[in-house]
Amino acid sequence: MAPDCVAVGSGSVGVALQLPQAVVRRGDTVAYAWRTFDAYPLLAERVGARPAPVPLLPDGRQDLAALLAVLGPRTRVVVRCRPSTAGEGPGTSCQTATDGNCI
Repeated sequence: MAPDCVAVGSGSVGVALQLPQAVVRRGDTVAYAWRTFDAYPLLAERVGARPAPVPLLPDGRQDLAALLAVLGPRTRVVVRCRPSTAGEGPGTSCQTATDGNCI
């Protein structure tokens, strides 16, 4: 793995905070599936962003169409994650984007 692909921080929240700190300006939007990792709305608020939570599908997977629908000109971060901790509950398998690539 290339060194520029490695993020170092104090746990998952510390690492997850680095990206919005680098690219978000006050009033920008951070979009994420909800309910997933409880820190996402807190991280958005921490950097002055407007949280844009998108409900999960009934089977626990992320609604990628709904996630795309909330994007706007002030969206700076879109979180695409596994709902819940890896290996725990629904949504732990990879989803396929509209172009057929696993994301």
